[in-house]
Amino acid sequence: MTSLEGKKAGWVGRTALPVVALLVGCGPAMPGDEELRQAMQTAIDEQLAATGKMGALAMDLAGIQKIRVSHLEKVSCKPDGEKAAICDMVIEVSIDGEDKGLAAVFGLNGTRKGVETHRLVKTQAGWIVSDSLNPGAAVGNAR
Repeated sequence: MTSLEGKKAGWVGRTALPVVALLVGCGPAMPGDEELRQAMQTAIDEQLAATGKMGALAMDLAGIQKIRVSHLEKVSCKPDGEKAAICDMVIEVSIDGEDKGLAAVFGLNGTRKGVETHRLVKTQAGWIVSDSLNPGAAVGNAR
C-alpha cells in the first residue's frame, strides 16, 4: 500500500464514521407544532362528524358553532415504532357559539387549555391521532 492509498483510506474512515453515526441517531421524523395542531383538529372534526344528526342537533341546541384547536404547543415527542410517535402537548380548544345559546348559559363558550398526551401515526396524508393516552380527555379519541 502506498502512502497515498493509506491517506485515502484514513480520510474515508474518518469521514464515513461520523456520517453513519448521525444517520443512525436520526430515527423517524417527529411532528411539529402545526402538524400536531392539524392532526388534533382533524380528530375533533371526525368525532363531531361521527355523532351524525344527533350531534349536529345537540350542537345547534347548545348554540355551539365550531370547536377548534386555537393553540397547540409541542412539549415533547418520542418515537413509538417506525412511523409513530407519542407526544405531550399543551392544547387550547376554543368553543365558538352564540351569545344566547345554552353553551353561553352554562359557560361552555370560550377556551379550555390543558396538557395532553396522544399517540400519532405518520401516513401518506400526514400525521393522524391514533389514540388518546389521557383517560377522560376532551380532545382526540378519548376512552
